[in-house]
Formats: sequence, structure tokens, C-alpha cells
Amino acid sequence: MFYLKGDGVARDTGKGIALLERACEGTDRGQCLTLGMRYQLGQGVEQNNEKATRYFRMACEAGVTVACREAQVPSGGR
Repeated sequence: MFYLKGDGVARDTGKGIALLERACEGTDRGQCLTLGMRYQLGQGVEQNNEKATRYFRMACEAGVTVACREAQVPSGGR
């Protein structure tokens, strides 16, 4: 998030998105919600609803219930 905001480092949206993707694909599935929102709104990335839904589902499966609503699946990822 530091690169996305320029907080203590030079702002670098591309690097910030890449780090969020790495976190989401790794052990920090909560960051998938952030990525989903960015793809849904086109913030720092080209707007892409398919990618947004994919990231929302990943976050939902990790127990992030707000992501379940965004992905339009029941809580718990089922």
C-alpha cells in the first residue's frame, strides 16, 4: 500500500499493484479484496469486472465476508 499512496516511498502504482497481487496469491488473501475493488473501479489498473470477481471470490474463500457480497456468493465461499 505504501507504493500506491506514496507513503514514505515514491508513488509507483504498478509496483503497488504487483505487490498486492503477490500478497493475494500468497498468504494474505485479505489483499484480494483490495485488488477486487481496484479492478472493479479501475483504480490504478484497467477496469476489469472478471478480474474483480476472481479476486473477490479468493477473498471470500479466505473468510472476508464483504468480498462474498461483492462476488455475489454466500458467506464462506460456498
